[in-house]
Amino acid sequence: MASAIDKVNRKQKELLQLMVRERFGSDMEGLTIAVMGLAFKPHTDDMREAPSISLIRGLIDCGASVRAYDPIAMEQANIMLPKDVTFADGIEKLLEGADAAVLVTEWPEFRSLDWDSLAKLMKCRIVFDGRNLYDPAEMKGKGFEYYCIGRNCRPQMQFDQRGCTKNINDKKDRDEMTYRSKELGLFSGKGSSSRRAIYKGCGYDDGDLSKPLIGIVNTANDAGLGHVHLDRLANRVRAGILQAGGTPFEFGTIATCGAVPIGMPHFRYELVIRDVIASSVEIMTGVQLLDGLVLLASCDSIIPGVLIGGIRSDVPCIMLTGGPQEVCKSEGRSVVMSELDQLVFGADYANDEAREKIKYLEDHVCPGPGACSLMGTANTMQILAEGLGMALPGSSTVPAVSAEKERYATQTGRRIVELVKKNIKPKDILTREALLNGVILTMALAGFDKHGAASQHGEGSRSRTYPG
Repeated sequence: MASAIDKVNRKQKELLQLMVRERFGSDMEGLTIAVMGLAFKPHTDDMREAPSISLIRGLIDCGASVRAYDPIAMEQANIMLPKDVTFADGIEKLLEGADAAVLVTEWPEFRSLDWDSLAKLMKCRIVFDGRNLYDPAEMKGKGFEYYCIGRNCRPQMQFDQRGCTKNINDKKDRDEMTYRSKELGLFSGKGSSSRRAIYKGCGYDDGDLSKPLIGIVNTANDAGLGHVHLDRLANRVRAGILQAGGTPFEFGTIATCGAVPIGMPHFRYELVIRDVIASSVEIMTGVQLLDGLVLLASCDSIIPGVLIGGIRSDVPCIMLTGGPQEVCKSEGRSVVMSELDQLVFGADYANDEAREKIKYLEDHVCPGPGACSLMGTANTMQILAEGLGMALPGSSTVPAVSAEKERYATQTGRRIVELVKKNIKPKDILTREALLNGVILTMALAGFDKHGAASQHGEGSRSRTYPG
């Protein structure tokens, strides 16, 4: 029973923080969040393991001002919570001027609050209900933007001039949702004729330029084992974007295979390629005024390169990994590239048997395109991208040559248009929880990862520093 209660409380912590971050993003500077209830449970001042502690610390980390109230636990809370927290002496003082209220502890007096009167005190009528105390329809009827756990009551939103919201659950308002190029009028109006002329010269028309403009970062080339097949996947991504009502713009960047120059001085270029790729993605996205990105890559430095570029660009983006190659079979067992490397570096070339085995593996150990079929940086980074939330669930381990990978490519194309319309950016996905999940995942896989920390933090991103 105790274990089940602990699990429920952990889930509440995660969902409350997720809901608030989904609503406000990771930058809450200037917002005042009112926290209702601080104790671990009602009728006690016990603050040990209270969900309010991690919630409040997370809000402060995001720049929010936190005001808190609890009927009994204020003294203990003053000891255990950060000094930045302001304590209110009643529910009215708590909610006065607040941008949102977050209910954490299920105190009986919170059940019968006069929300009609309290709404007049709040700057914005936004309530996050961590205990499902209130009826969603009733709260909506009172004009609240209401969030709760375990019920389908998260409204779609658009913002008024104060940064508050009005509900847009009906289709007419949903169609008015905007994105960067539309909001700023980048390709509409008389002042945009020159921009439109350039893209019309590329074959696009007014209808194309009125839709979300999605960049496909395609790292395909004929020299990289993990990238030789990406044109095929890019075509599927393009189809998905068109199906969802976007306009695709495909562009390339360099993608090397670090296994080729091993033992040569040219291997040193592998040390800088990640940053060159990141800069190329950021520059293209900014100069071409794109609304979103699909990042298509498979191997070592290339995946973190495009991810860092996407993060720096500060537009919605999603990763599609190229997938692992099929595994070579020899003498009834699986054989991978590292076994050939061991033979090459330590072989007795005078031995006929060794020469024959090396020749066989040379011809068969790489049976087709995809990341080398071993737990090196390439496959680790593919899985890590999914674990961080930057790729569709289940997509990273699908083999490069499978039809399932093509289906994921089409779904990824559709998904990026949705992300753009909802304005969900990497900074909204790469939360502290996501980064810790990436660390745990990499350790659990016993993966090899020389780039993860850089990609998770935007590698010194000029536009934003991420938590964690």
